[in-house]
Amino acid sequence: MGRAYLPRPVTMHWADELLDEIGASMKGREGLVVNAGLSVSGLQHVGRLRGEIVLSHTIARAMRDEGHEVVQDLVLYTQDQWKASPRQVAEFADGSGTKYASWRLIDVPDPHGCHATWVDHYWEDFGDHLDDFAPGVQVVRTSDVYTRPEMKAIVEDLGNRGEEVRAFVNRYRERHPYPEGWIPFEPLCLSCNRIGKARAIRVNDRTSVTYACECGGTGDSPIEKGKLNWRLEWPALWKVLKVDIEPFGKDHATPGGSRDSCKEAARVLLDFEPPFGIPYEWVGYAEKGVDLGDMDSSDFKGFWPGDWLSVGDAEVLRYIYLVNPIGRRIVLDLGKVDVYHDAYDTSERAFYSRKRADDEETQARSYELS
Repeated sequence: MGRAYLPRPVTMHWADELLDEIGASMKGREGLVVNAGLSVSGLQHVGRLRGEIVLSHTIARAMRDEGHEVVQDLVLYTQDQWKASPRQVAEFADGSGTKYASWRLIDVPDPHGCHATWVDHYWEDFGDHLDDFAPGVQVVRTSDVYTRPEMKAIVEDLGNRGEEVRAFVNRYRERHPYPEGWIPFEPLCLSCNRIGKARAIRVNDRTSVTYACECGGTGDSPIEKGKLNWRLEWPALWKVLKVDIEPFGKDHATPGGSRDSCKEAARVLLDFEPPFGIPYEWVGYAEKGVDLGDMDSSDFKGFWPGDWLSVGDAEVLRYIYLVNPIGRRIVLDLGKVDVYHDAYDTSERAFYSRKRADDEETQARSYELS
C-alpha cells in the first residue's frame, strides 16, 4: 500500500515471529512455493481466506522482500468425493441430488444450471475475488495435477510397492487395516461414475488402473480420472508442486494425526522433506451477535467474500486476520462491519503516530502487514 516500514517494536508481532522462523528455515533456498488447499464442497466462505489466502500471501510477500522468488499456489481438491450431505443435496431444488453421491466434485452438475459443474458454480464468488485479498494467486485443480507425468509416475511407483505402502498406512489404521493386496489408489468406476467405491487391482504403467467396483463394474480406468488415497495424495502434491511452505487447518495438526502421517509418508515413501507447516484456527460465524459456530463449506454456514465486499473493504478483513494470532478463533458478523472498520481506522492512526502503547504497536504492525 506504499507505506514506509518502521523499525520493529520490542514486543514482536506474532506474524514477525513466524516470518523469522520461516526465514531461518528457508535460508539457502532461492525459489519458494507457498501453497494451501481447499475442497470446493459448497459455500466458499470468508473463513477460507484466513490461512489459505491472507496468511499465505503475507508469507509470500515477506519472502519476496527477503530476496526470494515466490509462487503462491492454491490447490482445489476437485477429484474428491461429493458426500451428498443434506445441505448439499438441498441445493438441487428438483430433489435429484442424491444420485450424484460419491461422484467426483468436478463431475457433479451445477444445481442452479448457470455453470457447467458444481465446482465452477461454487468457486466463482471466491475465485473472482482472490485478487482483492491476495493478488497473483495461482489456482491449481487436482483434476489437472493428475494429468501430469510426475503425478502419474508417483501413482505407478506407489502402486508397484503395494505391500510396503499398505504396511505404512496400516500403522495409522490399527482398528480398520487395509487387507492384503490393497493398492493406495481410488479409481473412477466407468460404470457408475463413482469414486472411492472401486478396488484398484493393478496399476498399468502410467496410463490406467484395473479395478472392480462394488456396483459390479470392472475395467481399466485412466489414472487422471482417479486419485491417490488421501494420506498419500497430500505428500504427492507437495512433491509435484515443489511446496516449501504451507498453512493448514487445525484439524490436521493433532500430534500423530493426518499431517504427521503425511510428513512421514513424504520422507519414507517419497524420499523428500515435507514443507514448513503452519496450523491455523477456524473462523466462526455470527448473526446479531450470536455465535452460530464455525463456518463450514459443506453445511453452507457463513458468507461469501462477495458478501463482505458489498459492505466492507478487503484490507479491513485482512487486518482482522493479521491482528489476531493465527491460533486464535475469530468470529465474524456482517452486522458489525462498522465496528471492524473503526478498528482498522484506529490502527491507521496508530501506524502514523510517533508514540504508541504496546497494544498500539500490534495495531500499527497489523495495519502495515494488511
